[in-house]
Amino acid sequence: MAGGGRRSWGPILLVVLGLVACRSGRPADSAELPGPAADPQVTAVTLLTENGGRVDWHPGRNLIVFDRSEGGPYEIFVMAPDGSGQTCLTCGRPGAPPRHKGNPAWHPSGAFIAFIAEKAHHRGTALRATPGIGIDNDLWIMTGDGQRYSQITAVPPGMGVLHPQFSHDGTRLVWAERVAEQPPPSGTWVIRLAEFVVQDGLPAVRHIQSFQPAGPAFYETHGFSPDDTTLLFSANPEPGQPFWGLDIYAWHRPTQTVRRLTTTLDQWDEHAHYSPDGRFIVWMSSMGCRCDPSRLADLRTDYWIMAADGTHKRRLTFFNEPGHPHAQGESTVAGDFAWGPNGRQIAAYIIGKRRLIDLLRGLRGGDRQKIVRLDLSGG
Repeated sequence: MAGGGRRSWGPILLVVLGLVACRSGRPADSAELPGPAADPQVTAVTLLTENGGRVDWHPGRNLIVFDRSEGGPYEIFVMAPDGSGQTCLTCGRPGAPPRHKGNPAWHPSGAFIAFIAEKAHHRGTALRATPGIGIDNDLWIMTGDGQRYSQITAVPPGMGVLHPQFSHDGTRLVWAERVAEQPPPSGTWVIRLAEFVVQDGLPAVRHIQSFQPAGPAFYETHGFSPDDTTLLFSANPEPGQPFWGLDIYAWHRPTQTVRRLTTTLDQWDEHAHYSPDGRFIVWMSSMGCRCDPSRLADLRTDYWIMAADGTHKRRLTFFNEPGHPHAQGESTVAGDFAWGPNGRQIAAYIIGKRRLIDLLRGLRGGDRQKIVRLDLSGG
């Protein structure tokens, strides 16, 4: 599946970017990988930037990539783990898609960033084309410095893509893709899994496969296990499960088996990622919010943590508990996040709201959204 907009990047660029040094092979055993303590606790919540969106954290370059809107289209920025050195990669770049750009994800080599981008022309609404919703968006890949761009998909009108993720060994790219408008409100989505290659100086995908591991549903892709055998996703395939009642699933690709990790039809569960050592999964949930998750005006979420097998679930943050050290002073929706390379920090995208309009404005960018760093007790 390939769209237009491809440009030759040349062999010199490949040498400069060090593509020959791209990681390959299996990751180290989990005992050798960094991770939090046996019973992780959040010891500090530090503001990194106001007006920050969806995030990814590159372990080698130790750079956080994120999306942000400054009154116009979402653009893609990078910053240091302390919030300094904020630089826009896509602003005014020749070859960059002109409208919203978001959901950035680092390739393990640091040479590429996958992202989604709003089509230049479509008949959909502006809100549905923002990176958090992804309708009328295509998958793109740019160089890690934002200098070169290549369009990867060209989905039909009214379809879309969300949350591309690279495997840890850099050989696979996964994303969620909308393939039908029915049933409302989200339509039908699939998981696309492809081989990632560089051909004639161009990033490309081949051998694209489509999966609905839990059956027809809305799907959102989250991330691979450290050994790349298992993929975390959220979906709503259960009988009577509403769109907002998403659960977290683990799909073991070698055996094609799916394990349901959360079983709360009446709660919103999303954005799940393994810790770097694979022992834990952190995810966003409305559990314990004392709210009605079906009403966006009332929705409040925090981060939760569980063992990789789905046991020992407990709340990790308390953004919505007045008087707690984590409290943000207003109703808060926790969103996308990324683990830091040492396994003891998380860069987290959160939206503050006092009214429904604050949440909707947050989806469009602005000061209602921010990126914070969570420091966890060490291993």
